[in-house]
Amino acid sequence: MIGVFVERLHAARSRHSIRSGLKQLPDNHRRLPGPLELLVPRAHSVQVLSQPALLFRGVHGANPARQAALADVVAMGVANNTLVIFTSDNGGTKSARPSGLRGIKGTTFEGGIRVPCIVRWQGVLKAGLYTNPAMSFDLTASMLLAAGLDISGLDGVDVLGEIAQNLPSTDRDLFLRQRRGNRTWQAVREEPLNLVVEQQGTKEEEFLFDVTNDSAEVKNLIEERPEDALRLRAKLQAWEQAVKPKRP
Repeated sequence: MIGVFVERLHAARSRHSIRSGLKQLPDNHRRLPGPLELLVPRAHSVQVLSQPALLFRGVHGANPARQAALADVVAMGVANNTLVIFTSDNGGTKSARPSGLRGIKGTTFEGGIRVPCIVRWQGVLKAGLYTNPAMSFDLTASMLLAAGLDISGLDGVDVLGEIAQNLPSTDRDLFLRQRRGNRTWQAVREEPLNLVVEQQGTKEEEFLFDVTNDSAEVKNLIEERPEDALRLRAKLQAWEQAVKPKRP
């Protein structure tokens, strides 16, 4: 597949469209085979600001660029053969104030890892709401399968295929780790429980939440449910060993 990258679709420069981006490529590449990545950095650049109203305007102001991209897909006659995904790589920073969720970008609390994900695939996906947990590598698997490629050996599952065929979601545990400096955040999600571990130097703190009934992660159940915490910690340790890099 030929990857086409259209750089920085600023809301203030929304005249930069998919079609105008393709015109800058060699003749034999002026098509839309996928994948096509559109970055709208304006929202990212304003999230450091302290005023929520400015953040909102930055995010909302990027809409013209997104609308232009979708209009180009229709104008090029490929809407029924194009999978469109709108998402983010992590939760908001402290200034973004993720409403109702604990934690921020860089943590494995819900506020650090839960992000919006809106998918449009005309003729395949029906309008609706999907509430089961998924991870970004599930989108990778879904896109590869949609393109007719093999996903053997990948961690992700075909979550979009499950939605399209109205299948039950794959039963699995989800693991996360984020490390920066001497601080490491880990988590294991075993529905409906979420075990979060924060390590900073020699200090370690654990949290256990029932995220189905407490999505804001207010009540720490670590002392009330020690057996669950012990089981999940064992799963987390086993996962860490399984993904540990093997160096020569």
